[in-house]
Amino acid sequence: MKLVKPYPQHWFDISLGTSDAHITLTASNQLSLISCEIYIPNSKELFIHLENLKENIQQELGFELEWAELPNKKASRIKALKQVNFSDINQWENYFFWLLEKTETLQRVFPTYIKTLKN
Repeated sequence: MKLVKPYPQHWFDISLGTSDAHITLTASNQLSLISCEIYIPNSKELFIHLENLKENIQQELGFELEWAELPNKKASRIKALKQVNFSDINQWENYFFWLLEKTETLQRVFPTYIKTLKN
């Protein structure tokens, strides 16, 4: 795995091994949320394909996701969200582990479903 230089922004992108989608980690201080999402920049077809498999995907993941087609935009998002308190420094490690666990799970499950669209 190639490490990416971190930048001072509220999101971080991670490859899924396809140009059709990637994982994005976000932290919103204003909303007190962290999220781990599948970001599909340019394919409503892929989003609809995955949404049709939503029950199977969520069962395999072991948690529910927020599905957002974003009809007036090119992109779509499939998110896991967590309410957080950034002021509580003692919880930061737990937030990092939540993001790590969600990222590893999405990386394990989603590529198989993404590939089924191309077959």
